[in-house]
Amino acid sequence: MGCVVEQDGDIWLVDVDHPAYPRPKTDDWKPAMVGDLVEKALTSVGITRDRVERWTRTAGKPGGCGCEARKRWLNERGFRVQRAIRSGYLAVQRFYLGE
Repeated sequence: MGCVVEQDGDIWLVDVDHPAYPRPKTDDWKPAMVGDLVEKALTSVGITRDRVERWTRTAGKPGGCGCEARKRWLNERGFRVQRAIRSGYLAVQRFYLGE
């Protein structure tokens, strides 16, 4: 390992600024799709789109029960919220770590 400067038994001296030093990749961030997660959770307990359309008597009507529109709305809003939180987190990280 190129980042290990010296090793004395169980004591290792490591250069954390060396290019070979392992770092988490910040580019790997992928937001969770909130609408998709809600759909999965509801489906897992038996609340499906077909069942909701039967309950609300919207089966076969244009737009149906509105599940798809709500899912799209949740995905969009969830992405915006997660992006704002991540932006704030990165700003704090840059402030304290000087990166």
